[in-house]
Amino acid sequence: MMIHNRADLLVAEYDSQVIGYALATRFLVLYANGWVAELQELIVAPEARGPGVGRALVAAIAERARVAGAVELTVPTRRARDYYLTLGFTETATYLKRELT
Repeated sequence: MMIHNRADLLVAEYDSQVIGYALATRFLVLYANGWVAELQELIVAPEARGPGVGRALVAAIAERARVAGAVELTVPTRRARDYYLTLGFTETATYLKRELT
């Protein structure tokens, strides 16, 4: 586990092997009237999917965000939309980006 004052990197291990990780950051925004945590990456090795590794990582990120004072947890995704809906997330917006290169 790596902790920064505004970021969490949680790692899941099995038999001394990394099988997944979650990376989230927290930032202050006016629209939410407080801190928002954003789950930026959630990766679980294909052979470790199914028994709840991803679910446990998301739950741990959510709890860390709550304890840190965040008022919501967001996740920008299209490919895993249905997965996050099963974890209690609601769809609120389209995520747009602009390349800055």
